[in-house]
Amino acid sequence: MGIDWSKALSEGFRFGFHPKRWLQFFILDAVFLSAILSAVYFNISDIIYIISSLSTEADRFLIMNLVNYILLPVFVFIVWFLVRIWMQGAIIYQGWKAKNSEIGKSWRFACKKYPSLFLAMLIITLISTLVSMIPYIGFILAIVVPLIFYFALQAIIIRNIGFYEGLEDSYRIFRKHPFEVILIWLVIMVVNIVIFGIFALPFAYLLLMNIFYMAQNTGIASIILIFREQMLFFVTAGLILLVGISITTSFTLKAQVEFYLQLRKRFRIF
Repeated sequence: MGIDWSKALSEGFRFGFHPKRWLQFFILDAVFLSAILSAVYFNISDIIYIISSLSTEADRFLIMNLVNYILLPVFVFIVWFLVRIWMQGAIIYQGWKAKNSEIGKSWRFACKKYPSLFLAMLIITLISTLVSMIPYIGFILAIVVPLIFYFALQAIIIRNIGFYEGLEDSYRIFRKHPFEVILIWLVIMVVNIVIFGIFALPFAYLLLMNIFYMAQNTGIASIILIFREQMLFFVTAGLILLVGISITTSFTLKAQVEFYLQLRKRFRIF
């Protein structure tokens, strides 16, 4: 018995495009992205002045000021990244138990499994980073490692296990059926590219409309002026793009859940 591709993908589409699913990512990303952009936008004049001054004088005071302006966006980004791990766990749980009544429970369960989710993500990231530094084959290995642990988060949530067991489960699936895992990854990636491309059209159109002017006026101040003059258009296009990103993320996590459950059942791995 093979993989039921139509079922997994159709369930992924139904789940990913449901507002109750993608809105969770959209709200989180919109709030944190707004905080980061606001921190940069309202201090952009000072940041530009400091950067231009650094080119002419090595002033430790200026460097410290620049670091202070950068610290807040970096801190917000780190908090966003940590919260997003929690949200991924909750969405995976919702994809596994898709009843609307499970939404509140999914967040509580993901909170309980957060240490395992975080450690799994940390280990995968560290291994991918380290192997990417290997000469000649680092780029290939940096792609293979995430594929090996492609179902680690799903295993942690669905089987209610720790990070080590989750990584081991995903490794076992890849070792026994590498072709299926690679094909699943490719199909999901292609679908995501199509969805993302559609929602990115307004933003891409805005950039193309202004690219000639930007090429003629390469200064940072000129580029900032363009964004300020067309702020409403860029914000609207950015929000549409963010909807696309939220949908692709929800679709991916649900499709992974469906494929993971099928691999467990059909190939009797466990």
